[in-house]
Amino acid sequence: MSIRCSALASLALFCACGTVDSTPQPVTLAADAAYARPGFVAAAHSGRLYVFRAEDPLFEEFLHSGELHHSVTRVAAGPDGMSVRAPDKDTIDGYLLSRGGFATRCNDGEIWVCPADSPDFGTFCERGTPPANASRAGVGPNGETVSGPSEAAIDAWVAATADTVAQR
Repeated sequence: MSIRCSALASLALFCACGTVDSTPQPVTLAADAAYARPGFVAAAHSGRLYVFRAEDPLFEEFLHSGELHHSVTRVAAGPDGMSVRAPDKDTIDGYLLSRGGFATRCNDGEIWVCPADSPDFGTFCERGTPPANASRAGVGPNGETVSGPSEAAIDAWVAATADTVAQR
């Protein structure tokens, strides 16, 4: 009888003291302009830099929850040595390769570039590719093919990224 009472008392104490509220607590985050790049938004949170394509609806969810449930991380690859987290590898690659007024998108080892001041910039960000394009094989930092709206745009991007060492 005493073992049974002891077990019930322990269970009652555990249930009363051991409950945890698992409801996510609201987080207030904002885009951090210091880390924004053309075609991308970013927010520093908990010592990491979270990056998203500007049109990605996951960014708004992240700002409210502070959580990115599925992500890829590159340790110490970002500005100021921060680890960079994003929903996928291509987003991180595109963000890290955005330089000199160019938005970039990466897709299966190909780099697409578009000048941020181009009239095609909005379409580029929505589709991930410019409406018309030129390509040049092997000119990316790791030998990737680079495509853009023109040969001149590719040349300008290559010159802007000449000192880039891609961390992939």
